[in-house]
Amino acid sequence: MADGGGGAGVCTLVTADDNVTALRLIADGECKATTGGVMNLDCSPDGSKLLACTTSAYIELFDAKTMRSDKVFRTRALEALFVADGQQLVISRLKQQDLSKRSEDVIKVIKRDTEEVLTVIPGGGPKADRMRNVIAFQSDDWSKICVYDFKTGQVTHRWKGDDKRVSSVLSISPGGEVGINSGDGKSVLLWLPPYDDQPIRFERGTTLGGFCVSPNGRFAVLGTNDRVEIWDVSARAKVSTLDMKQGEKLGITALRFLPDGKHLVSVANGGELVVWETETFREVVRQKAHSSWDCQVVVFPKDNRFATAGGDDGLIKIWKLDRPAP
Repeated sequence: MADGGGGAGVCTLVTADDNVTALRLIADGECKATTGGVMNLDCSPDGSKLLACTTSAYIELFDAKTMRSDKVFRTRALEALFVADGQQLVISRLKQQDLSKRSEDVIKVIKRDTEEVLTVIPGGGPKADRMRNVIAFQSDDWSKICVYDFKTGQVTHRWKGDDKRVSSVLSISPGGEVGINSGDGKSVLLWLPPYDDQPIRFERGTTLGGFCVSPNGRFAVLGTNDRVEIWDVSARAKVSTLDMKQGEKLGITALRFLPDGKHLVSVANGGELVVWETETFREVVRQKAHSSWDCQVVVFPKDNRFATAGGDDGLIKIWKLDRPAP
């Protein structure tokens, strides 16, 4: 079993059903954030850059090919995302030098190169859909969900999120589906465009560790302390519960579909990384990727690569799926 550290190489741990062609998980690069553990991770639309927000509220930019740090931003924040063509960033939970003070409840759009502020939007917790060049976020009073379109420079949709405050926006998918953590903390609500009808409610019961919707909009996936649940969106029914082994029972922290929708990646506290194929949701690869908590995962937009971050340890690793030659 590969230990998940020490740079590029072939990870030899591959678990596959006899009826599933084995995949290899190849370590394709590694670096370490220079300013702390990684709280937030994103990939540019062209796949050339990685963006990390660290525990000390610094934003670091990395070259995804060389895995070297390109820049540490002067602007300090705990959340940052690429938007538009990757030359702009959306930042939120802005911090001053004194990190003990409360974050600013605004979203800023800045130029990546100069950090010039282009737009200030009241609200927080943005999630981006770069295919349509929009973000979804919660209003500054935490009562509504909003969608901002960068093409028009306007908030195009605004609606009440729940009977209680909007806990957090979890995702906005290429099809426009917007998922939020409900105000009562017991379910995930999923709105389908044009956002006029009531949302689909997924009861979860335990602490939510990750949520995503498949690229074709068919499946919604919820990760909790002890399981991953697969829901059919149109049927509004749970179709599968993925078997969690000991390493993941510390809690799922992030979930992502690869762009072709054929594989789902999960990471858990303690660094356990699992890849599932989505035709039957069987496990095909398992790897100890990190040894820390609050692990993150982000996918590259055009291939079967993805990056994980180890939270406390500050490590960022790139992985790619490869099917061995017969």
